[in-house]
Amino acid sequence: MAPLSLRPARPEDGAGVSALFTAVHKRPLPEPLRRWRYDGKADAPSINTVALDGDRVVAHLGALRVELETPAGRRAAGLWADLMVHPEHRGLPLFLDMAEANMAACAQAGLSLLYAFPNDNSWPLLKRLLDWTDLGDLHAFEGGLPEPQSGGRALDGLPEAAELDAFWERVRAPGVVTLRRSGAWARWRYLDRPDSGYRSWQVRGTAGNLRGWAAAKTFAAKDSVIGDVLDLWTEDGEAEETLLSAVLAWFAERDVTTMSAWAAPGDQQASLWSSLALDPVGPVTHFGARALTPEAAAFASDPSLWRIAKGDSDVF
Repeated sequence: MAPLSLRPARPEDGAGVSALFTAVHKRPLPEPLRRWRYDGKADAPSINTVALDGDRVVAHLGALRVELETPAGRRAAGLWADLMVHPEHRGLPLFLDMAEANMAACAQAGLSLLYAFPNDNSWPLLKRLLDWTDLGDLHAFEGGLPEPQSGGRALDGLPEAAELDAFWERVRAPGVVTLRRSGAWARWRYLDRPDSGYRSWQVRGTAGNLRGWAAAKTFAAKDSVIGDVLDLWTEDGEAEETLLSAVLAWFAERDVTTMSAWAAPGDQQASLWSSLALDPVGPVTHFGARALTPEAAAFASDPSLWRIAKGDSDVF
């Protein structure tokens, strides 16, 4: 068998990546979703690596470019999305080659760190062989649907990008590691994804000023309907109550039986979910990071600094 060749992905690899996805996940990958998930934003294209057997794509790994707020300032980073290897070529050598090639490409592109939500198979290898830091498993906060609280009126939809940018500067917590919720990112995450089924809301003050926004989705599980709170950002308690009321009312309309959300252990939103009788007893997701610069090593490895929501993952 001829050796495989590894290189940066090219636009013409799209059909091959879709075929690989089908071989690995046993379901088709619509072209619009492939472009959204693996190509990234127009102004910040993903950093993708492929392995070729002749002219056939047999492995793919991509890093979606994001911006992180960190104790050292705003830094470019990457969310690792779906390392796929064709069943005919699975094995440790190719896994390591793909991971190392993509990490090198990300470092060369100026990314400070990578973060990921790895599966059970890859996570031990990333920690043991590739120097990834275990930031602790995320236990989804879950419980029955609380009664909607009385509150003000939330408006449907996301605010304009410039307004989201300005709002983020007011509400972001200093001294922690969190994905920057810019207008461009929010549009890519919640408006550009094909057939997503997302719902979003915003709350405004009497002067028309933005006071908060939220995004959520629902999906049918085996014996229930799950309501995921993906993002919730507010600058005061009244706006938070109004947005939660809107989310809960929508969940009730869609017959949601289980409400689900993420929060890191040190995040104040963990207290919010607990106050709604949600407990960290839901599905467990591995969470880790890999520093690509000496500067990033200091904050990438400290679990207490990270703030995480379900919107941070490309899966939900």
